[in-house]
Formats: sequence, C-alpha cells, structure tokens
Amino acid sequence: MSEEWRQTLLEHLQTQSDYHEGVDLETVTRLYETEIIEGVLTCHSCLASYPIEDGTPRLLPSDLRTSFGLGRGKQSETVVLNKLQDQISPVKDRGEEFVRSQKAIQSNYGYEWQVFSHKKTPWEKIYDETYIQEDAAFFKNKVGVDCGCGNGRYTMVPAGRGAEMVGIDLSNAILAAKEKGKDLPLFHPVQGDIYNLPFPDQQFDFAQTLGVIHITPDPEGALQSIKRTVKATGKIFIYVYRTFEEDSMMKQHALYVANLLRALTIKMSGNVLYLFLYLLIPPIFLLCYLPSMLFWHIPGGRRMFKNFPYNYEQYQNRSFRDIHMNLFDRFGNPIERRYTRREMMDWMEKSDFERFELKKGQGWTVTAINR
Repeated sequence: MSEEWRQTLLEHLQTQSDYHEGVDLETVTRLYETEIIEGVLTCHSCLASYPIEDGTPRLLPSDLRTSFGLGRGKQSETVVLNKLQDQISPVKDRGEEFVRSQKAIQSNYGYEWQVFSHKKTPWEKIYDETYIQEDAAFFKNKVGVDCGCGNGRYTMVPAGRGAEMVGIDLSNAILAAKEKGKDLPLFHPVQGDIYNLPFPDQQFDFAQTLGVIHITPDPEGALQSIKRTVKATGKIFIYVYRTFEEDSMMKQHALYVANLLRALTIKMSGNVLYLFLYLLIPPIFLLCYLPSMLFWHIPGGRRMFKNFPYNYEQYQNRSFRDIHMNLFDRFGNPIERRYTRREMMDWMEKSDFERFELKKGQGWTVTAINR
C-alpha cells in the first residue's frame, strides 16, 4: 500500500463518516492491509469450515446456517414459534425447541435490520443518553465486542471513538452492519451465535449487549457466554426490558394488550407484518405522540404524558420510520422477557460480577465489572 494511497484512504474516511475521530493512519494501514475479503476458515481439530464472504466471517453452527437472503420475506421463509416464550425461566435444554427459537430470531431480525437500515437517526445521542454513560476517552485503544449488533447502529459509536469493535449477530442483519460500517476500519462484522462466541477467553476489554439477551431463549446462558470473552475487571454493558410494575396502570394495561396482539403478529410473514404495523402509525401519532407534544410544555402535562408509549420526549428528534421500526421490534419478536427490579438484582448477583450498577430508564441498564 503506497503512502499516497494511505493518505487518500484516510481523507476519504474522514469525509465519508462521522465516526473517525479515534482513527489514525497507522491503524487504517494495518487493518486494510491484513483484512481477508474472501476465504474459508477451517478448524484443525474438528475440520469444520466456515466461509468468509465480503470480509464477513460466517461462524454459525451447522444447524443455524441460513440462506444469505433477507429471511422472513415470505411466509415460507418465516420460522414461527407455536407460542410466545415470555416467561422468565430460560430454555435450558439445548434441544429442538432451543434451536427453533434461535431460527425464529434469525428469521425475524434478518428481515428487520435490512429493511430498517436507515442512517438518519441520531444513534450516538441515544447511545449516550440511554445505554452507556462513558466519556470518549474510555473507548480509546480498547478492543470491544457488540453481542447482537443487528445493523451495527450502536457498534459504530465506540468504533468512532477509537475502540476496535467486533460486531456479532446471529442473523443476516450482519450484511446491513457490514454496509453501515464500510467506511469504518475499526469495525469488524461477524455472523455467529451468542451461545458459541468464536473468541478466546478474556479477549475483549469490554462488551456491550443492548436490547438483546432478553429476547434469546436463555438470557442467563447468553450473559455467561459474553462474560467468558471479557478480561478480568473489564466492563460489560447490558440493556434489557423491564416490567411496568413501577409505572402507571395505563402502561401496564397497554403492555397486556400488546402481548395479546404479539401472539398473532409473530406468525405473520415479514412483508405482511411490515404493512400491518405501517397502518398502526397514524393512530399512534394521534393518540400518543400528538397529545404529548401539545401538552409537553404545559405545567403538569409532561408528568401526565411521560409514561405514554411513543411520546414526544422519545421521538421529538426521530422520524416516524423509527416508530415503524420499534413496532416491528416489539411485534415481530418471538421472545420477550421483562424483569422487575428484584429479578434484575438477583440475576446480576448470581452472575458473579466484581460489582455492578443498575439503573432504571425505559428498560434496565447495567454496567458490570467482570471478576
């Protein structure tokens, strides 16, 4: 790689992406000179082979290898579960039910994160305000992993602050993540299974799993798998859904109705579900967003509407496309566990962290230090 080409590449990265402040010329050179675009990874002990396509390793177990298309586009491509798996107790048996749950997740998110791959949403602001409150210096020169990265929206933030990031996802959403991070040399997409992470022990300085493990068949097992790959005293950032026991009755009833509806929507094909949820946007705007916007600056109005779903505070700087996306995330999801404060405390204490901090927001945010 010539010096002239290196300089041209760095200038291109700085003009094409907002995420470049932590990138230096030496890093760009090293990553682009060593990246493998096409090839095969072979395990010497078991002789299993895994393809690398367009710079993306496909490290899935044999029973989870899927086509490289969208997934769930047609009814015949949609893997459905016979019932919702929203109970707190995990599916410990890694048998047929477990694998089918994994395939249903693949089917849903492979479709969702390629259809909803828009880039205008202020992901960096949401990342800082909702999930991880660390200054930019924390990420500099660290190596991190985003488990369940989806389309890479939150993997890009630490990568833009100087962390070398691996984004791993079970589904074909990894294709959308690859496209989103194409101008970011510190981002490395991998398709793989959160229960069989293809990384050595204590490989990463930190890990993040944001809105992911509570939608897996065994959240506790997923967290233990992630913990294994993080160095001692490394941080693990977690975000999961919470119950609304501490919120208004209205919000609790809304969740109950939503769960009744989910029993039907998880069986729809992606295209049908996409259209069905699109038709819900106008009533949500009229019943939730618009009233909260009108009353937001009136004394007492903010308190009245703060617990409304899809309220003005949540979406004032976002598009209706985001409402559509979040509806799909809720109603396409075959599994959705929610936790009380006590359940979260018990789970984190049982997980054997050095220490952890639990915060309540739209969900539960945990910052844990690995033992």
